[in-house]
Amino acid sequence: MDFTVIKEPDKIDRDAWREFVLNHDDGNIFHTPEYFDLCNSIPEYSGVALFCVNGGMICGVLVSVIQREDSGFVGWLTARSVVFGGPLVMDNDCNVASLLLAEYNYVVRKKTLYSQFRNLKDMSLLGAAFSSNGYAFEDHLDIHIYLSKGRDVLWSEVHSTRRRTITRGLKLGVSVSAVDIGRHDVIDACYAILKARYKQLGVPLPSPEYFKYAAEILGINGMLRLFVAEIDSKLIGFYAILCFKEKMYNWYVASVGDDNDKRPTDVLSWKIFLWGIDNGYSMFDFGGAGKPGKPYGVRDYKKKFGGETVNIGRYLCVHKKTLYSIIMFGYKMRKIILRKR
Repeated sequence: MDFTVIKEPDKIDRDAWREFVLNHDDGNIFHTPEYFDLCNSIPEYSGVALFCVNGGMICGVLVSVIQREDSGFVGWLTARSVVFGGPLVMDNDCNVASLLLAEYNYVVRKKTLYSQFRNLKDMSLLGAAFSSNGYAFEDHLDIHIYLSKGRDVLWSEVHSTRRRTITRGLKLGVSVSAVDIGRHDVIDACYAILKARYKQLGVPLPSPEYFKYAAEILGINGMLRLFVAEIDSKLIGFYAILCFKEKMYNWYVASVGDDNDKRPTDVLSWKIFLWGIDNGYSMFDFGGAGKPGKPYGVRDYKKKFGGETVNIGRYLCVHKKTLYSIIMFGYKMRKIILRKR
């Protein structure tokens, strides 16, 4: 077979790209041309898209986002490439995956410290392609909520303490609604809550423009939904959810610390599950739950909503090993400093 890897997205028909992702069983929102456009929307980020073509037909897609915390030299020091969902290849062809990974490594190795593939499903069928291109598998957990079970079964699987906090929040007047994704005033208000939370955690956050571009690029197609929690018309929390085919993906969430006694994120989560059921979604990907055997409060929180904990793992390749070790140490120190401010 005559396979060709193309690394210039403008040489690929966008409709054909979109159809390949839509028609592939494992295609997700992070493989789409819309997500690639979002990756190129702000200076701190840049997208990489590679395609394997055979006889003029797409048989493989790989989309990555290179993330930097700043511009210039600092940006170069902090650059990392993240791929959500791995390479998408026809018939799980390991040879096609290997071709894509080899070309991808060549493209990003001088631009980034490391590449991390955050799996959204079991990628073991492509394990040989990853290992032959310098990637090491790391255990990492994820939690899936299967909305197809229906409202009553899902409620029965929610931990009793979480059922009580949801019920309590509703009794205290917490209301949840989906809002117009084009409301920049709401996006600004949500961003302020998110910024305060990320500062508390000591982790970087994209600029406000990133979320406004997300609303324009993804929101217009229903691929991004924004849900807010309010009490007496006061915004106390929000959830930004990505939607594609029959799956929903946890993207960004935060609440106002002073109102956490009303458990807005608990109420938001449950109401979003119900919205997903009513709108034909079969699964809610709750996102990362840390490493097996290592205490992780986020995992403990998410597990109380029921669902299935799966070890789908990640693949890591370090492109600049010495610099990577130095930067990772500095990053840990930075988190400690930010938390103390």
